[in-house]
Amino acid sequence: MMNQIQEWTPSTLISLGAQAMSGPINTIVTNVPGPQLPLYLHGACIRAIYPAVPLMQGVGLGIALTSYAGTMGIGFNCDPDIVPDVDLFVARFQQAFQSVTEAAKVAVGPISDNVYQIYDALEAKKTT
Repeated sequence: MMNQIQEWTPSTLISLGAQAMSGPINTIVTNVPGPQLPLYLHGACIRAIYPAVPLMQGVGLGIALTSYAGTMGIGFNCDPDIVPDVDLFVARFQQAFQSVTEAAKVAVGPISDNVYQIYDALEAKKTT
């Protein structure tokens, strides 16, 4: 029946119907696999990659994850008028992430927004 409706319904009307049925969107979450080998720029090793989600009008929060050379970068982007306390959200996200890894008995590397600390810890781990 949907195929029959699509045959005679203008695409604009179908698009509006789909938007109405999906409801409002206030958060975007995405995962983008990155390169698993270190990259270099003018001979310098790129230590980390942090993704960013562009926000559309009315979207309050974007969360992006990307892998890179055995690490994971997480980027948060928010509209401060919609999410004024993003620092609290990130702190709670970090707590939840640690709780999940502990419950799953999964070892993770250092969690930090200091890329040098993470890179140095990973380099030290390689030499041991």
